[in-house]
Amino acid sequence: VADGRSPHLAMAAAALQKEDLEGVAQLFDLAGGADGEEEEAWGQRFEQHISRTMQGHVATMKRLRSDAERRCEALRAHHELLAVVQERVVDRLQSSGQPHVAEPLRQLLNLMTSLFRASLGCAVELAGADAERTEARASKAKIAVKSSSKEARTSGEIQPDSQNDASPMLESPSMSEAGATTIKFEGLQTPKAQTVRGKAYAQIHDARREHARQAQFVGRPPPELDLQHLRSIIQILFTSKKEADQRARSSRPRAPCQTMEQHFYAWLALRYKSLALVDEWARVIITAIQRFAPVCCEVSTFGKVLQHRLSEDQVGILEALKDTLRQLVHKKVKERHSTLTVLQLDTVWREWQRDGPPLAVCEQVVRHMYSEEDSECVLPQVRAAAIPPGGNPEASRVGLRDLREVLGRFQVGLAEHHVSEFLEFFNEVNQDAPRTGVGILQAAQAEELAQRMADIGGYEDAADLRDQISEELASIRERLAGVKTLTYSECVDDVFAGLISLRWDAQRGLDG
Repeated sequence: VADGRSPHLAMAAAALQKEDLEGVAQLFDLAGGADGEEEEAWGQRFEQHISRTMQGHVATMKRLRSDAERRCEALRAHHELLAVVQERVVDRLQSSGQPHVAEPLRQLLNLMTSLFRASLGCAVELAGADAERTEARASKAKIAVKSSSKEARTSGEIQPDSQNDASPMLESPSMSEAGATTIKFEGLQTPKAQTVRGKAYAQIHDARREHARQAQFVGRPPPELDLQHLRSIIQILFTSKKEADQRARSSRPRAPCQTMEQHFYAWLALRYKSLALVDEWARVIITAIQRFAPVCCEVSTFGKVLQHRLSEDQVGILEALKDTLRQLVHKKVKERHSTLTVLQLDTVWREWQRDGPPLAVCEQVVRHMYSEEDSECVLPQVRAAAIPPGGNPEASRVGLRDLREVLGRFQVGLAEHHVSEFLEFFNEVNQDAPRTGVGILQAAQAEELAQRMADIGGYEDAADLRDQISEELASIRERLAGVKTLTYSECVDDVFAGLISLRWDAQRGLDG
């Protein structure tokens, strides 16, 4: 090599470094909005993009001959990595109600990309020409050495030796197949190994995001929380509460579970060790819940769980609804565009994620998820969220966030209606508590609640359910044996779940 370095070292010097990937991860994190966007979906897209780009980068680097070509390839790959950041910035502008800014920015970025690729193409052509000239000079030198060696062997000065046929100091810059497969540098594994490294680099984003999220909770709270910060707190609280419940249920003797309200204050006390800080954080968080509950179903649900109006399982139900909705909409892309290639389908899916699927698709998904009666209740709200409203169902679009919000609130409304009668009984039985809505029953109160729920004297047309209700009552008493206290969530999600459904069936039978 002209500068004295081996081809392997030259390739390593030209390749992307870990710092480059960390920089991309940092920009990707900064491009995220504070409006509760789908972090999980963007995280998956980031991981796939990094893995795909790095695999192609390594495969290309192995084919190139000169340092100049490899440096061009590193620039190209670095630029390609940034594409996912550009997509996220544009998506954030679109979702924040600034499409008039997003579209010109998209066109500008596309133009800049075209110019960059054209410039890079010229640089690659020049580098290729230089490599050809270098290789030609090296070949002439090798021929001259072989001729001299042949003359020397003829005169008896040098014995025939295959290793002397090519001098290492005059080796061609182009890499042999053996050289390409023995690279040991970290960023230049074989494509199969690089796929693993690509995923590892994608984890940089997750680690940075988790570190940033934890750093938000140090010291005194800010004057007010944004939606993203509040959602992070809610997610941490539910994870922590789930782990605490598992520890309580597996302990011997079994320890009582806390309500979400109790766990909320215990979590703050454990973290801050100061009553003043606990009080400050609690006030700021509750204020943020009141602020964002009207616009975010997740926050609204958390507030109702704190008030013991909904069980904690509703959070998991909302997560399942979000996943199901995403899968069904994605399936519709394939059904409606069955003749497209995989890349074309991916383009359509990204368009639907950015602009929303057609209203007609949303209506089909809703009818698939809900009964005919429930569909007729929720579809007017879905149509009201379409842009433009009242337009052609194939032309109007409904943003995925808007669709998820409408269906989430409808689902929570169904859950509240389902337990409305039980909640009345629960609060009546729990009236001796220090304050209304404390969310915990003693064993005797739970027995009284079971008796009230099993009484269907007012439902004369539901006599056929009496035997089932009696069996369920006996089952509840078995589960109450040895239990000292029950939280509202334990009652709704576990102990009284069957009885609530039976009373609901009895009520519907009477209404019918």
